[in-house]
Amino acid sequence: MLFAATGCLHEPDADLEGDAVAFVYTPPSEAVVRRDITVASDDSETRETAVPVMPPSPKDRPAPDPIPFRIGAGHGALGMVDLEPCRQAGLDPGYVHLRVTFHRNGRVVHAVVESPTPPPPAALDCVGEQLQAAAVPSFDGRDATLSKSIFVEPGAASQDVIVREGAVAHPILSVAAPTPSRR
Repeated sequence: MLFAATGCLHEPDADLEGDAVAFVYTPPSEAVVRRDITVASDDSETRETAVPVMPPSPKDRPAPDPIPFRIGAGHGALGMVDLEPCRQAGLDPGYVHLRVTFHRNGRVVHAVVESPTPPPPAALDCVGEQLQAAAVPSFDGRDATLSKSIFVEPGAASQDVIVREGAVAHPILSVAAPTPSRR
């Protein structure tokens, strides 16, 4: 082993003004053997056979937080669905219960329509067309399913007139909003 000392060695003061003393090298009296050696650590064998260092893989980084399904956006999208055009395709008035499944890309992929009477195929096609417009922001995880009940009002499509027994039907000429009174 080789030990090295750090610090200063003080030499005796030399008389520089007087006679100059020349330093003379005197070889050691014993023979000196000189050998070059290479010092290696214990894992030198593994370094020679080790695979080159690769850049870190994406698996080394933590995964980003998952994006959850935004339930408010789902209910908002279903609230914008208008089934009034489906009345003309044969959808009966009353409550219609929709069970809608959103895919991770935010689009509707499946819907179940429940009503008191079975809707005709043309009305179901119309409901499907109306649901194509419903979308939410994309999310992570499995598909999400929401339920929504929508009331389909009776209207011009069926020309229904409801009259109580013994009552006389009067046509409504106009409906005006009440005007505020000045005091």
